Amino acid sequence: LVGAAALGACERISESSCAGDEDDGGGNDDSGCDSARIAGGGCGVRSKDGRNEGAAAHAVASAGDDATEIVGESTGMGMLRRILRCYALHDAEVEYCQAMNFVCGALLMYLREEEAFHLFTYMLSDDGFGFRRLYMRGMAFLLDVYDAIGPMLLKASPKLAKHLDNHGVHPSLYVTGWFLCFGLDDSLPFPMALKLIDLICFERNVLPIFRVAIAILVQHQSALLALHDTSNLMQEIKASPFAVGDLSAFFLHDVAALRLRVPPNLLPR
Repeated sequence: LVGAAALGACERISESSCAGDEDDGGGNDDSGCDSARIAGGGCGVRSKDGRNEGAAAHAVASAGDDATEIVGESTGMGMLRRILRCYALHDAEVEYCQAMNFVCGALLMYLREEEAFHLFTYMLSDDGFGFRRLYMRGMAFLLDVYDAIGPMLLKASPKLAKHLDNHGVHPSLYVTGWFLCFGLDDSLPFPMALKLIDLICFERNVLPIFRVAIAILVQHQSALLALHDTSNLMQEIKASPFAVGDLSAFFLHDVAALRLRVPPNLLPR
C-alpha cells in the first residue's frame, strides 16, 4: 500500500517540487478496515526569530552543492537530509519539524528517494492526507487530537477513561509520538508502526491512529485499572503496545472492530 500510494502521489505532485524555487507565490468512521501542551518528543523546535532551526540551510539545499554533505554521512542519511530540506523549501509555512524524520526515514526503507519525497509531500499536503497540520506552528491540530481522543475512549471504555482522568493521565502524555511519528519514535513496536502506516496510506487520514490508540488502551484496561499511581499508569501505557501478542489478530479484530466518530476538523479538507 505504501508503494501504491507513492505511485499515486507521483502522479499528483509536480516533479519541480524539489527544484528549490523560493518565490513569493508560495466525519464518521464506518469502514471497520482498517487542552495541554506537548509532553515530549522534541517536535517543533523553533529558533528565536520564530523559524525552524532545521530550515536554516535553505540556501545550501536549493544550491544542491554536494560539497556541503557531511563527511562520513551514510547514503541513507544523505537522502533523508535532502528530502527534508526540499520539503522545507516546498512548504514555507510548515518548513521542518523534528518528528518528520521518523516518517520520511521509514518511507526511504521501501521507496527510492524521489518516490519517498513525492509520497511524503502528498501525505502532508492539503490535497492529500492533510498531515501538514500536525506539524504547523502552535500544533493546533494536535491539541484537537488530544481533545477528541478523550470522548472516544469514554465511549469505548467509560471505566478506563474515568480512571485515567481521575489520576491526571492526559492523552498528551502518551499519544503524541503515535500521531506525530506514527509510533516510529519507538513508542510503538516497529512492525506495528509499519502496519499503521499501511492503514494510513489506505485510508488517507488519521482515523487508523485513533483506532490503534483506543485498541491498545482497551486491550490492556485490566492492567491499567489495577494501578492507582500516575507514574505507574504512564509506564504501563507506554509498555502496552509492546505487550500485544498476535499483531495480525490485533489489527484484524481489536482495531478493525472499532467504530469511531471523529470531528470533521480532523479529517482531510
